[in-house]
Amino acid sequence: MTDTGPTVGQRALSGSLYYSAFRWVDRLMAAASSVLLARWLAPEEFGLVALAMTAISLLQSFSEMGFGAGVVQRADCDDQDYNVAWTYGRAVRGLVLFVLMLLLAPWIARFYEEPQLAAIVRVLAFDQLFVGFTNIGAYALLIKELDYRSDFLFSLSGRLVRLVVVIPLAFFWRNAWALVAGSLAERATRMVVSYYVHSYRPRFNFDLHRARRLLLFGGWLVGVQLVNTLRGVVDRTVLGRILGTTEMGYYQAGNAFGGQVPAEVKTVVSKVMFPVYSLMQEDRRRLANSFRQVLSLVLFLSLPLSVGLVLTAEYFVALVIGERWLPAIAIIHVLVMAGFVQVVTGTGRPLYRGTGRPKLELIVSAVALVVTSILLVPLTKTMGATGTAYAVLAGNCSVLVLWWVFVRRITGLPVKDMIGTALPPVVATALMTGAVLAVRGVTGDSISWGAFVASVLAGAASYAVCLWLAWRILRVDSLERLIGQLLPYWNRLVSLLSRRVGREVPS
Repeated sequence: MTDTGPTVGQRALSGSLYYSAFRWVDRLMAAASSVLLARWLAPEEFGLVALAMTAISLLQSFSEMGFGAGVVQRADCDDQDYNVAWTYGRAVRGLVLFVLMLLLAPWIARFYEEPQLAAIVRVLAFDQLFVGFTNIGAYALLIKELDYRSDFLFSLSGRLVRLVVVIPLAFFWRNAWALVAGSLAERATRMVVSYYVHSYRPRFNFDLHRARRLLLFGGWLVGVQLVNTLRGVVDRTVLGRILGTTEMGYYQAGNAFGGQVPAEVKTVVSKVMFPVYSLMQEDRRRLANSFRQVLSLVLFLSLPLSVGLVLTAEYFVALVIGERWLPAIAIIHVLVMAGFVQVVTGTGRPLYRGTGRPKLELIVSAVALVVTSILLVPLTKTMGATGTAYAVLAGNCSVLVLWWVFVRRITGLPVKDMIGTALPPVVATALMTGAVLAVRGVTGDSISWGAFVASVLAGAASYAVCLWLAWRILRVDSLERLIGQLLPYWNRLVSLLSRRVGREVPS
């Protein structure tokens, strides 16, 4: 068998750099816009759009067929397969969803007892048309080809346009329609840009034989997508029905500023490593080594980020987004923990898919959904939106053992290797936590910008020192390899900046 390791590794690194850059640029833009929107819009306005998106997500999940993942995983697909995947998985699906949303909008509004929801759902139905006629080359072939540079452009374009649209409209309108307009602008932009970033031009092809062949793999992902979508919306569905739009707004804030941030690490890993694991699926040793490095980097990135968010949430909410959002603090604390656990178990997702075992992902997701669903109603009724967050946390924690069993079955990693992989980031995060708590001990309970900045700087500095020690003294493999591969990019950037500064300095 030809060894493609170096080539795959370099392409995976380049892909992770571009995709990580997009995700973090996106998160920074989203965080900045969320802060402004939280100051201009009331919690119930966020809650209205969140309820609409929850209903839409449910409809999307029941229509997912897994064609996109099917063409990524299969190595023998041709243009006609791509056309079939686009026809059934995007165009037809988008048209069906568009019609369904127009018809079901009044029932959705009636279910949540929010009359405004009907109009919002009907307008957001146009999103499905834009998504349906987006070029398959942009959402599947770029991933299969590991061309994350073009994917960066495709993804970022929509986010930028959304930001340009939603900020001024929120300032002038001060209601949920600003968020709706931003969503439409983002989807429409991505549809247009998709035909620029990839040369493939999809055409309608209704070949049922090819469709069945793709669904042999993608069929499992239909169940995975359905269960994962239900996991993502069951909390909001129950919360919105029991407590209404204001509590939903607080929960959305907790999710945006807490649960979503650690999940960015999982998203980057899943998107980049799925096609890479596909190329390694016959080599168990390489799979094990790659998984260890991925898990190590995920822990080094997500664990301190999650703990830091928990430690500084009070400062952030009170000082940055405003005191009317103080009820979201407890929700942020719980959802950050839930997000971190999901990041850890999410490292198995690209492994299951890349090695052709999507059934394992379905089992893990289904168990988490069942546990969450059992606890949702009683905890929401007794503890409000915070109880909803605890139900999500319990569901995520319930699959930790399953995750380990399945990862070990695929990679053969022994327990001592896993402990050795987890120990350095855990120790580094513990030292960071001590530094932040020491600062808080000095500043007391004062909620001030000085205390906030001091806590952040103390945590960042202490963790940076721990990273340096892990790299230079402990010689942690994943850090050594990552930094060694990043250095050429860093040197290239320094060289570019030096030449530019040299040209600007007069001789």
